[in-house]
Amino acid sequence: MQATINYKTPNWLLILLAIILTLGVVFRLANIDKKIYWHDESYTTIRTTGYQAKEIADTIFQNRLLSTTELGKFQQLKPESNVFDTIKSLAKEDPQHPPLYFIISRYWEKIFGFSPVSSRSLAIFFSLLSLPFIYYLSLELFAAKLTAILAVILLALSPVDIIFAQMSRQYSLLVLLTIISQLMLLKCLKKRTLVNWSLYTFSNTLGLYTHLFFILNLFAQAAFILWYLVMKPERKNNLIFFLLSGLTMIILYIPWL
Repeated sequence: MQATINYKTPNWLLILLAIILTLGVVFRLANIDKKIYWHDESYTTIRTTGYQAKEIADTIFQNRLLSTTELGKFQQLKPESNVFDTIKSLAKEDPQHPPLYFIISRYWEKIFGFSPVSSRSLAIFFSLLSLPFIYYLSLELFAAKLTAILAVILLALSPVDIIFAQMSRQYSLLVLLTIISQLMLLKCLKKRTLVNWSLYTFSNTLGLYTHLFFILNLFAQAAFILWYLVMKPERKNNLIFFLLSGLTMIILYIPWL
């Protein structure tokens, strides 16, 4: 069991962290109302509002000019639709994109309204939420506050993460759930409890329902578990729990399959 290395964090480092976190927030918020709402983000709106691309195409591609009012109705919730219309839209036309982010987006925009700013603000929220979790993960990994602070700085200023945060797509949620998944796996290996393994399974299931690329995270974790058992064969029970967790994930993912 690692012990966290405790020392008094220099004031200058805390000030630097505060400045960088502020910059990270500013970079994520900058010009989100002015950047073009591009192709993929438009499809996020289509799925979120409960429409299907075909019914929109049948309406607007009729060799005629359309008013902003006619187009604007497709940027609002489909009348008398519900969350199952969002799921149905994805399942019928875009099944390679699991529904979790689009379901959350639907409820988010019901609260904050349908606009590019409100749509992108959800991705920003998930991106900012990743920062405390990357700190916690790094602390669990390296048991050093300085390393954890550096991890936060790197993620806060990551150009890729900033781009993801300003995009009304599921990538920032994918990053967040990947970090949480790694954190929970470490906790499971350090303390094998039903609660820890349940939370690990739950976070991974959410990851699968966010993006298919999350499977790559699971492959990496499987390789890590095998390496861990080679180093510590006495902890072979962890393999059993890992396999049971994987089986549970598959069962929970069957509805989307």
